[in-house]
Amino acid sequence: MELLLILILFTSAVGMAIPAVLSSRRDAQARECSIRLAVIQDAKREVFEDMNRLLPPQQRLRITDPLNPLHVDRIAAITLQTPWRFHPEERCPSGGEVTVGATFLDPPQCSDGTAPASLETLRR
Repeated sequence: MELLLILILFTSAVGMAIPAVLSSRRDAQARECSIRLAVIQDAKREVFEDMNRLLPPQQRLRITDPLNPLHVDRIAAITLQTPWRFHPEERCPSGGEVTVGATFLDPPQCSDGTAPASLETLRR
């Protein structure tokens, strides 16, 4: 009888713990995806500023100019140097497809609808 009682208590404890673990895992994956989108946006801004520092005034980029493969490669190099070390074209941990955006103005997006985080609040 005591063994049966212990088994019932153990089973109920595991039954309550599993949903909590799965929920916190989903939340962590969504936060990481949100941070990745913010890092991509920050990298796009950095590439835009670097390119405009290097180009002569008549050839400077506009924020509405489309991204070309050189820009995407430089964005990838920046994201690989961050503490998260990821490539912008990798899937988010939550499983969504990531798009960098067609222009410097377009924010990066994830197909699961995750919004980019604010890097300013993360740095504090």
